[in-house]
Amino acid sequence: MDKSRRNFLKGSVAVGTLASLNLNANQIAANMANGGEKFVYSICEMCSSRCAITAKIVDKKGVFISGNPNFNSNKTSVCARGGSGFNQVYDEQRLIKPLIRTGKRGEGKWREASWDEALELVAENLNEIKEKYGAQSVIFTSKAGESHSQMTNFACAYGSQNIFSHWSCCPITYNTVLSHTFGGSMTRDFAESKYIINFGHNLFEGIDISNTKKLAKFAKKEDTKLVVLEPRFSVVAAKADEWLPIKPGTDLAFVMALIHVWLRDGKYEKNL
Repeated sequence: MDKSRRNFLKGSVAVGTLASLNLNANQIAANMANGGEKFVYSICEMCSSRCAITAKIVDKKGVFISGNPNFNSNKTSVCARGGSGFNQVYDEQRLIKPLIRTGKRGEGKWREASWDEALELVAENLNEIKEKYGAQSVIFTSKAGESHSQMTNFACAYGSQNIFSHWSCCPITYNTVLSHTFGGSMTRDFAESKYIINFGHNLFEGIDISNTKKLAKFAKKEDTKLVVLEPRFSVVAAKADEWLPIKPGTDLAFVMALIHVWLRDGKYEKNL
């Protein structure tokens, strides 16, 4: 049996696609003939990238997800997570009603509750914690997007400044650096680049379709060079011109050494 990673992924995608379609060719043809098929433009909510998507609907049920060709960022492409979105929607084990624990923690005993009952219980517990330990004892977290804005407003109204999200550990870093260095935000210019040093940003296994496609286009050019610094031999490292397997946690040391050599030997553009 071929147990290679490539064949495993191919098989997984095939199984996921069949599960999400849940329709055979004859059913699809019949639906098309009866006018039961349509395409709806939407936004993927499977991660914080929020790619533009096109959802195929047959008889009021979603059966397939692809990218939106009207958007240059991802065109018709979606990642594996985005493509499996309908699997999550129609999963038999998906929770669609609030559950309240009836036994001890870890026993797995729950009962269904109404939204009013669940909200009342949450409010009661939050108020009890606030009175006993103070509002600052509660940490609020969510993914980026609309839910993050709502959560921030709620946390502030509750009295806690402890707010955490994807923004707290990823975008805030480079946005702060760019603001202090260049006075504003910047974008990755893969098209005009000739030499890219990638510090462990494994886009070819990630979910940022827009930048993944741009980097893939850059990597295949003959007159460019892609260098990847990463302890693990990842997919993006495998596609690079050069892979430097640095020790885990030494990224900053490498950068500081690189800057030192640039300054010491004058290997930087002094007129900029």
